[in-house]
Amino acid sequence: MVKYKKYIDATINDKVTSLQKFLKNYIDTELIDIENLKRKDLIELLKSYNKRKVQLNNYKEQLYQIKNYGLTGTKNENLGVQKSRTNIDLLEKTENTIEDIENIIKNYEYVLNKVERGLSLIKHDKYYQIIELRYLEGLPVSDILLKIDISHRTYSRHHTRLINELKSILIL
Repeated sequence: MVKYKKYIDATINDKVTSLQKFLKNYIDTELIDIENLKRKDLIELLKSYNKRKVQLNNYKEQLYQIKNYGLTGTKNENLGVQKSRTNIDLLEKTENTIEDIENIIKNYEYVLNKVERGLSLIKHDKYYQIIELRYLEGLPVSDILLKIDISHRTYSRHHTRLINELKSILIL
């Protein structure tokens, strides 16, 4: 029984350590400073917009799973009085993980809401389709030129203008 418990504790610690490393790496590399957004960063953000919406839903699901089943993957029960240091450590790690994921979700929601607000404000523009087709639908420039029947020069001029306009909106 003691061997089995040590194995379970080691497995749980491995899961927690792996998740914590992932979250630390995410926090160090992925958090978006929307106020200091550069043009190329905005373009990358637009390219990954749909992917980030999916990731947001995945984080929400992961948070739900951890809140309801903990890091162990078993249904959380009211533990009452803690019986061992392992349970306390696991509870602390679970709470820290929940807090980290909640912060990631807040960041994603903040950024995605800003982008959606910016897109809605430029949606009235005659050439908004350039942004929509290029970044939200992922079409190559050649297909966009054919689809909306414009020259490459017109595309470039309005693409640059709309990106700059969107960048200005996002930093407000």
